[in-house]
Amino acid sequence: MITKLSFTNFRGFRNLVIEPVKAVNLLIGGNNSGKTSVLEGIHFLLADYSKTLAQFPQALRSSQGGGPVDDFKNFWMCLFYDQSPQNPLALAAHLRDGQKIALSITERSDN
Repeated sequence: MITKLSFTNFRGFRNLVIEPVKAVNLLIGGNNSGKTSVLEGIHFLLADYSKTLAQFPQALRSSQGGGPVDDFKNFWMCLFYDQSPQNPLALAAHLRDGQKIALSITERSDN
């Protein structure tokens, strides 16, 4: 079970920590406050990428734009805070047994 979530530079969150995470949690907020982004972050952390990475954009945001959004500009760029890949993205879920699931994405440098 997840006991703590931390998101850095993910979507609209510069730095978000949710602790403690309980068995049942209620997310409340106005439109565009980040409720769906929290769920997307959890999905992103727990997804089986060997099977689902190509479908990830459609799984999260298929209702936006009406068609496939699997391209960097329309989907992947939106994962970064301020839509800027210069802001390294980091997601982490701390588990009850002390383990940690973490994911980080940084801008690739071809230098």
